[in-house]
Amino acid sequence: MQYNDPFLNLSNNISTKKVTQKEESFLRNLYINSREDEPFLCSMSQTEKINFLSNQFYLKEQDYKLRFQDAHFLVLQRKKKNIGRITYKIKDTIHLIDLILSKKVRSKGFGTKIMQILISYAKYNNKVLELKVSTENLRALKFYHSLNLQITAQNRDYYTMQIHYKKEVA
Repeated sequence: MQYNDPFLNLSNNISTKKVTQKEESFLRNLYINSREDEPFLCSMSQTEKINFLSNQFYLKEQDYKLRFQDAHFLVLQRKKKNIGRITYKIKDTIHLIDLILSKKVRSKGFGTKIMQILISYAKYNNKVLELKVSTENLRALKFYHSLNLQITAQNRDYYTMQIHYKKEVA
């Protein structure tokens, strides 16, 4: 079954474009900036942190391309300026793989807008929206709870969170 992309018709505030080689530097810096304050990095010099996180970024990108070949890899933009990235795939479930916003636009409603688009799409198409969040990422956990996503599973490193709009078949 073919699904329409929920991000094709966004408001003037947010637009998307497919990730290309041109965005690699932006995406690497976005990744580094989103993780540079993690506690396990505190004993590293700034150069060591950047090198470690750059390597981690490239490994993650390779992993995503192999594991999620059918996913949408998009750069989020506002006024034609890159502000973040989103990676997701739509099958029977909408699987949010990655959502990162630059520090400049956090806490300004853009993450909520992106999630509302996915939640509306899930509701309209009678689907489950699912994502994983690090057990240590308390800010993201609080954010997803505020949008009514519920923890449905947990392992040592991640919570699986879902919001259900899939009708039960009797």
